[in-house]
Amino acid sequence: MIYFVRHGESEANARRHADPFGTYDKNDADSPLSAKGREQTQATAEELKSINFDVIISSPLSRAYETAEIINQYHNLPIVVTDDLRERENQHGLDKQELRDSFNFNWANPKNSKIEPVKELFSRVYRAMDEIKEKFGHQNILLVAHAGMSWAVDAYFRNREWAGDILFGETIKNAEVRIYDFKARGINLWTPEKVHIATEKSAPIFSEREIWWCEIGENIGIEMNGKGERFQRPVLVFRKFGQKFFLGIPLTSQAKTGNYYLEINPVGNAEQSILSLTQIKALGAERLVRPIGKIGESEYNATKQAVGELLHIISPKADLRASSPCTPEAVGKTNSIIPNHHPKVKSNPKSSQNNTRKEQK
Repeated sequence: MIYFVRHGESEANARRHADPFGTYDKNDADSPLSAKGREQTQATAEELKSINFDVIISSPLSRAYETAEIINQYHNLPIVVTDDLRERENQHGLDKQELRDSFNFNWANPKNSKIEPVKELFSRVYRAMDEIKEKFGHQNILLVAHAGMSWAVDAYFRNREWAGDILFGETIKNAEVRIYDFKARGINLWTPEKVHIATEKSAPIFSEREIWWCEIGENIGIEMNGKGERFQRPVLVFRKFGQKFFLGIPLTSQAKTGNYYLEINPVGNAEQSILSLTQIKALGAERLVRPIGKIGESEYNATKQAVGELLHIISPKADLRASSPCTPEAVGKTNSIIPNHHPKVKSNPKSSQNNTRKEQK
């Protein structure tokens, strides 16, 4: 969950309350909190002190950072500063009409070069939110920023792209809290794409050991998600079952070590080089987009070995890393992690005789 908090009242806010469209001066761009703003923020801090935040993220401007510090008194977390969450640039030195226009979020193309176009504002806020989702999406996040940010953040979670006509609800008040959910947004975006895959796409020709861009979607909990508008991620075709179904292992570019991960060196354009073994899953081939690489036989065998050990299907002693390709002959000589048939169960002659005697009785 993400808890969006607008900063408490700033000294510039207090002056604007007295003269709503008075001319900004150069100091208003980074105005500190007023005494009232600190009181407002303390009340919000009390409201949020029972929330177990994992990370606190703030705009670099002093009124937002001070707000984050006051709330952080109950959490003692490092505060991450993100420049893309700064307030809309820049409103100081504007006359009254220019200032009125700058707060009209339907004004897509301002003529005054002093004002950041709303489309650019939304673009950087969307970029910041995507980065926050990638790094902290499964955690409780406190995000402290500005009123201008609140419009863009609200549009982001409504799955709205900038179209020159976005203006939602009431303006967020100083020190007000609004709560959003990254997961709900992702699922809402993924659903129509999933329908498109299911109804309009066909399975391509593919082979084991290949790495493909694959639309793995927006998933649940700690399951690995795809990225971008089509929710894609590189996936290794681990085991193929016909032309429409396979077991895939997603790749990541993040440095990972331990039994849950395996580094590979694919041939081709696949930059991601770490297999996330615990994320192995059954996938329909219609999700495959395009091939980007392939691993060799030795790395494929190493992958089978690692998966087998992880699932306790084979022991570490049954080393497949240096074995020959997985032909039917080779399978008969090794403890294959994917048997071609169920093992035969030997009957117990004595048990069969006892059962026969019971039936006769």
